[in-house]
Amino acid sequence: MAEGYLKALIEKNGLLNLHVSSAGTSAEDGYEASSHSQLVMGKIGVDISGHRSSRLERKMLQDADMIVAMTDAHRKSVGAVFPQALSKTKLLLEFLEGKQDSIQDPFGSNLDCYSLCFDEMKPALDKLFSQLAEQHASSDDSRRSGKARH
Repeated sequence: MAEGYLKALIEKNGLLNLHVSSAGTSAEDGYEASSHSQLVMGKIGVDISGHRSSRLERKMLQDADMIVAMTDAHRKSVGAVFPQALSKTKLLLEFLEGKQDSIQDPFGSNLDCYSLCFDEMKPALDKLFSQLAEQHASSDDSRRSGKARH
């Protein structure tokens, strides 16, 4: 749900050079998003029917500029796969004025739990997106001013 929502924000705002992907610490590759996830996201106009799961890999962690984990256990799994990635790993809720809480995975729960999970994630995802958009604008300004000097 988080990946789909961020991708929708990126597309809506035309920031197409920002790339978002998700991976599970114990996921298997190739599975569709759960029907509950698809329903929750569909209610806000985000289609995640094309999403496929992927397992967290060392290369993903090496290549990422930022890693956002839902739980502290996920953050520890990142460290177990690639310890150097911990310095660029944050909990999603940290984007809400430094909260240190985890977002509980609704896997296997009912539709209401998925809805509550997204409702909990959304403000932090909005804040994360705002920060990414600001960084993108700053890097564009730097590139434009650099090009003007050449």
